[in-house]
Amino acid sequence: MKNLKHIFAVLLLSVFLISCTDKSNMGNSGQNEIRENNFTTSDDAVNKGKADLISILKNNKEFNLTIDAAALERSKPEAPISVFDVNFEKLLRSDSVTLATIAEESKKSQTPLVDNSRVITVISTSKNEKGWQLDEITDNVRSSDLTEIKGQFNAMNVPISVFEVPNINATIYEVNTDGRKLYYTKYNGGSLRQPLSEGELIKQIRNDAQIFQRQFGDELKKGKLVK
Repeated sequence: MKNLKHIFAVLLLSVFLISCTDKSNMGNSGQNEIRENNFTTSDDAVNKGKADLISILKNNKEFNLTIDAAALERSKPEAPISVFDVNFEKLLRSDSVTLATIAEESKKSQTPLVDNSRVITVISTSKNEKGWQLDEITDNVRSSDLTEIKGQFNAMNVPISVFEVPNINATIYEVNTDGRKLYYTKYNGGSLRQPLSEGELIKQIRNDAQIFQRQFGDELKKGKLVK
């Protein structure tokens, strides 16, 4: 029930943000033109997202987002995390043993806002033709995951990348530390405190991807499934 309440709150928040964006972006030319959600840099989008979220938490108590407004105000942005979509066809067909060679170019970034060694929220931005756009200002699951992963290292700002695998819905965290890469996932009951080797992880997700393809490949081609 708690999760359902959070999902409902996030949906309401999305509607609220769209409404606010539409109103704030009305042109002054009398033609009521709406400008795009567009920023020169990802940092600009993140700063706007943080300011919007603080305003929402203070002025709209009906949004039960379980985010401490005071902690959010104190929070500082850490290094942006690049998010990569794994190419499902490459995963199926390639013999590659590295995620980098089967992933698409990253066009999405997630910036953790951290206070007192805790990720308060994660703000998502993405590239478009004119710069950067603001996509999401809350992600409780990602915030919790990053807090758990980062807490295992002396430097909270340890470099992290995220790989999303479509169809089998796997999320993989790549941590770069002391000249080596560690991989964490909750996929199939995995632990964010127990790193896996990259080869072992790819073998597992490729096997599951092949099972998915055998079972649902025809429906996927017909567009009956959403990746």
